[in-house]
Amino acid sequence: MNNNKEVSFLFILKITVMERAYNYIYLFFISILLVVVWGFWKTYIVFFPSFQGFGYTHHMHGLLMMMWILMLIVQPLLIRAGKLSLHRAVGKASYVVVPLLLLSIFMVGKISYNKMIPASPQQAIASTAQIIPALFAFAVLYGLAIWKKKKSRIHMRYMLGTSLLMIGPALGRVQIIYFNVPFLEAVDYANYLIMAIAFLLLVSDIFQKKPVAPYLITLLVMVVGHLAWQFRDGFLWQAVGENFAAIFY
Repeated sequence: MNNNKEVSFLFILKITVMERAYNYIYLFFISILLVVVWGFWKTYIVFFPSFQGFGYTHHMHGLLMMMWILMLIVQPLLIRAGKLSLHRAVGKASYVVVPLLLLSIFMVGKISYNKMIPASPQQAIASTAQIIPALFAFAVLYGLAIWKKKKSRIHMRYMLGTSLLMIGPALGRVQIIYFNVPFLEAVDYANYLIMAIAFLLLVSDIFQKKPVAPYLITLLVMVVGHLAWQFRDGFLWQAVGENFAAIFY
């Protein structure tokens, strides 16, 4: 009997420790912010204040991306401080920030596509294999987070999923600029990392008997995005990308 009580106590203690770890999730978001700054330092930030060669679309995208990461950092801190009304206000602000962020991702992709199309239509269409999955993944994870906003543990997990999407573009640039990794390999390595993080989070929740849907869906949308990238030159994606570009670009 005592052994059963001891096992139950240790199990509950382990669960409590894991959940309390999420109180410090802002540190994870700060680390993502640092990676983003590192990745975009030489390709964008260093050009401050003139930003010669960049248009308003790039500025809007950079600003909105930074706003989203800062919102992710602030939200758990507001909860810890007991500022729930302010937490909800910031959450409602995301109803404006996220659609604009998605629009900026779309516009940046459109600019890149139109630059590439004269030289290589196939490669231009292949480039949509980064934009379309990113739009889909972010919209799905954010939408599910808002849908489950009254279930804080599930809500928080979907929000963490959106943060993983910020790692890829920044980490890809870090590899290319500072470690001379070829572009294609850099994209692959960044994808492998964020999929590995999502997988480990999923395994942790399975082990702790937590709801598996948030990190399972996060992992699945990332796998779909990676597969789209791997088969970007294939007939299927070329057809998808060409039709997407014909309609929207």
